[in-house]
Order: sequence, then structure tokens, then C-alpha cells
Amino acid sequence: MDRMDYLSRDSYYTGVAEGVIGYDRIIKMLNVCDQQLVVEEKGLHSIEKFLISRYLMYAQVYLHKTSLVAEKMLKSAVERAIALIKTGDGVDMTPQLFGVLSTDLQYDPARILTSFSALDDMDVWDMLKRNLDHPDKSMLCRGLIYRNLFEIRMSHEPVAEEVMEQLLGETANLVSISHEDAAFLVFQGKESVSGYKEDQSAIRMMTKGGMVIPLSEYTGLADALTIEKRGIIPSGQK
Repeated sequence: MDRMDYLSRDSYYTGVAEGVIGYDRIIKMLNVCDQQLVVEEKGLHSIEKFLISRYLMYAQVYLHKTSLVAEKMLKSAVERAIALIKTGDGVDMTPQLFGVLSTDLQYDPARILTSFSALDDMDVWDMLKRNLDHPDKSMLCRGLIYRNLFEIRMSHEPVAEEVMEQLLGETANLVSISHEDAAFLVFQGKESVSGYKEDQSAIRMMTKGGMVIPLSEYTGLADALTIEKRGIIPSGQK
């Protein structure tokens, strides 16, 4: 239900028509057999359309390069704030966010849960705005607030270590920081798009004869809905 909801909602708000699914038809085809949620056989094509729509939304929206860069920059800004708090450097933020970022979960779980339950996205956005002129964090904060995002390079092959070392060195020299601090401005990683993974959330089909079998035995579509990309995000802004 949650997946059908966010596909329809995100498709509407982003204007990406590929996320439109026939959720009413899918709901009508749901049934229960041997205490398992199943889809009746005649709902196969609606399920295939649902999987394709989910795959396309991930490929075009959720894992779009702009979304990936912004997410990596935001994560790095938070990680840098934690590093600065540990060294005693000042980072302006709300008490709730400070309570989460400055507390060791294993040491004081009750405190961090109390602070975390009071958080929302405005606390993080507020931290970015408060630190636009911070001598250390301004590049990440300004980049996110003013949408001056870092460059991203995508590849189907792993990024060579020498390439990362070269970029880290160039970035360190460019902005006059240490090699270790440059790691907050140059990222690497991998992302994959998978429309369906049977080992994690299997969809079960019920035949007209009442047998329950995995979706993979009905269609080979699942194997075609997975791609993986690796990439680096250099600190050079657009």
C-alpha cells in the first residue's frame, strides 16, 4: 500500500507520468490464501505495470543525478557538523539537532531518542542557513541553499583508487585544506535500481486452481529491472 501511495503521489508532484499505476485494479486482485497475501492470476499485467513504474521512478526521479548529489552533500554537511562538534568547534543549530549529533547512542539512548523525536527537516535546513558564512562548512551549506551542486560523474565500472586520490589531492590544494578534510567534499559510491527483489519482498500469485507460486515463475520481468551505476562526486561546483 505504501509503495502504491508514494508512486502515485510522487508521480503527481514531479510531473513524471511513468509513476501512474492502476492501483484500484491491483487492490481488487488482492486475496488471502493460507494466511498469505496473494495476487490473483488475472492481475499479473497490473503487477508488471506496477513494477515497471517503480523501476522508472527510481531511475528518473529518486536516483536522478541531481538528487544523488544533493543527498550526498547533505549527508556530508551533517557528518562535518558532527566532526566539528567533537573537536569543540562551534556549529550553529537548534538544541534538538545538537542533542542528536552530539550524543553517543550507546552512552545515552534515552536522550538521543527524545531529541530525535522532536526533529523534522526544518531543523536540518535551519542549520544550513545558519552556517552560510561558517569558515569551515560554508561550501556545503551554500551549495545546498543556493542549489550550486557539485559535479557528478557516473560509470558502470568501479572508480579506480588512483582517480580518487588525484581528486582528493586536487581539492585539498584548491581550497587549502588537509587531505582528510577533502574527503568531506569528494565522495564516491554506487547506486542500483531494482524494480523487484523476490528474496526481500516476494509477490505471490494465486493460480485459478488455487496454487500459490512466486511471481518469478510467472514472468521474467524481474530479472530485467536491475541496473547498477558507480560514480564519484568531485567537489568542483557547476
